[in-house]
Amino acid sequence: MKQFILKNKKALTGTLAMILVAAVTMSFQDFPFDSGKLSAREEYYRSGNCTDTMPEKNGMKMKDFEKLQSDLDKTLSTVGDELKKMDFSKMQKDLETSLKEVDMEKIRTDVAKALKNIDMDRIMADARSSLQNLDLGYKQAEIEKAFAEAKKKLRKPGLN
Repeated sequence: MKQFILKNKKALTGTLAMILVAAVTMSFQDFPFDSGKLSAREEYYRSGNCTDTMPEKNGMKMKDFEKLQSDLDKTLSTVGDELKKMDFSKMQKDLETSLKEVDMEKIRTDVAKALKNIDMDRIMADARSSLQNLDLGYKQAEIEKAFAEAKKKLRKPGLN
C-alpha cells in the first residue's frame, strides 16, 4: 500500500483536491430535503418582500407582435398579387417605343449649335486681362502658349 501511495502520489493528490472542492461547493447549496422546511432563498422569494432585479419591459407583447406579423403577411400578399397583375411586357414595349422616338441626331445638332454659340475669343480675352492684372512671375510667352493649347483642346474639329 505504501508503495502504491508513493508511486501514484500526484494522482491521489489531484483526486483528493477535487473531492475537497466538490465538498466545499456542495456545502453552500440549499437542500430542502425536509418537506416542511424551505430554504432561505425560497422563503425570501415567497414572502413577496423582494423585487426582481430586471426591470419590467414596457415594450411589445407577443400578441401585438403576432398581430403586426399577420398584418405584414397580408400586405406582402397584396403586393405580390398586384405585381402579378402588372403587365411587364407592355411596359417593355412602351419603353422601346419611347426610346425609338428620341431623335439622337437632333440632340447632336443642338449640342453642336450650343457649342458654336460659345464665344471662345471673348472668354480667352477676359482670362488674359484678368491674368495680366495678377503678377505671378510667369513669362508672357508661356502664358500665350498655354492659352493657344487650351483653345485648341476646347475647339474640336467639325464643331465650328
